[in-house]
Amino acid sequence: MARAQRSGFSAARSSRSVDELLGEVRARGHRMTPQRQLIFETVYTAKKHLTAEEIHERVRKRFRGVNLSTVYRNLDLLEDLGLICHAHLGHSVGQYHPTSGVEHQHLVCRVCGSIEEVGVQLMEPVRKQVLSRSGFEADLTHFAIFGICRRCRS
Repeated sequence: MARAQRSGFSAARSSRSVDELLGEVRARGHRMTPQRQLIFETVYTAKKHLTAEEIHERVRKRFRGVNLSTVYRNLDLLEDLGLICHAHLGHSVGQYHPTSGVEHQHLVCRVCGSIEEVGVQLMEPVRKQVLSRSGFEADLTHFAIFGICRRCRS
């Protein structure tokens, strides 16, 4: 399946600058290494969700000595700090993107691979039904909904 740029991506980005966001890392007592900054900037400026391997490839073009384990450690830290998040979009490894501050679902087209972000209110009736029937409080922001997008259906 081909990967496509996800729609609405720029709207999901924080309105704060990269420097402001990276300042949060320092303010919380973490060093801002060149590798960490480059990893964050790579995720923040990407036009699509990226796997750790894709981030590693992009970072190594500018900073040859970065290992994949360094990328994973920094992605974990940046996610713990709330600056990025990841989603498992199908049977693939996690894909990372900037935290928007707005919870959302991922709609993934099985034909073209496009990823659209929609507000969680779309799944609110399902979450409520799961809660009322089983008493289970579902976190529905960590899964993707697969189907065929409007463009591929037409």
